[in-house]
Amino acid sequence: MDRSGLGTVSTRTNIIRTLLERKYIRYSGKYVIPTPKGLFFYETVRGMKVADTSLTSGWEAELYYATGTGRFSKEQGVQAFNAVLLFSWEIG
Repeated sequence: MDRSGLGTVSTRTNIIRTLLERKYIRYSGKYVIPTPKGLFFYETVRGMKVADTSLTSGWEAELYYATGTGRFSKEQGVQAFNAVLLFSWEIG
């Protein structure tokens, strides 16, 4: 796991696949472009703390540490992450 960046190549591949499946992006030839739904989401979260890559990479590092050291089970870690995400979304 890349603990200082935005995940691994495998993680990014899965993220792109999910964005395609949920119709946030689409292919146009060899390019990936946002759909209207993707642009709407981007405009909604732009400038919010939840969209800050340093925040999300910090969450990733903390979740990795907490589950790797046994402080939390994977399930507890995901629950804690979801609570932090909801709080971050609410305070914008």
